[in-house]
Amino acid sequence: MAGFLLSVAIVDVVVLVLNLLEQVDVTVPADDADLISNGILAFCVSLPQYAILRLVLGYRSGAAKAWIPLTVFIFVLADFVAVSWFRGAPQLVVLNFALVFGIALIGGQGLLLADMLGLRSAPWLWLLSTAVFVVAGYVTPDPSRALAQVNYVLSVVLSTVIIGGTYGAVYGAFLVLMVKMAARKARPAAVLEGHGEPLVRP
Repeated sequence: MAGFLLSVAIVDVVVLVLNLLEQVDVTVPADDADLISNGILAFCVSLPQYAILRLVLGYRSGAAKAWIPLTVFIFVLADFVAVSWFRGAPQLVVLNFALVFGIALIGGQGLLLADMLGLRSAPWLWLLSTAVFVVAGYVTPDPSRALAQVNYVLSVVLSTVIIGGTYGAVYGAFLVLMVKMAARKARPAAVLEGHGEPLVRP
């Protein structure tokens, strides 16, 4: 949730800065501004995730360090391709592209988790967590729509909190599940090798 709130705040600041630049006759192309905003969004969403992986769970491998760069790269690349090749494309084409982008992002993160945890099922579980998040987003009540008619800013904040809370709860639960599965898988191997408590963290 912190990542969503941070991303919304920073993107709003970027929009404010761009508006101020326009007032002094410094215009940033809309496509460039969109790329910058998406890059910031990806960074802010992935930063708390990396903090959990690094500071809470103690993963310090190359896969953990690649978490933020991979997320930002796929976000920005997807936006660049959408702007360059799919501008004005039929809605079905755009939706299919968004699906491919989503699978690439979640699949890439899942592979990183598989490397960190030594758990082959991590990509599939991470993909399943995304499906659960999407379903939860549809069934979770969103009072911010009604509030938008009264206070737009407050409705945006409330909607962000709801989405961020759902995101954190779903992905957090699946991450805990995968860590426990990895620990359970590593424990018998450590016992067979005559070691004590297995170290799951790379």
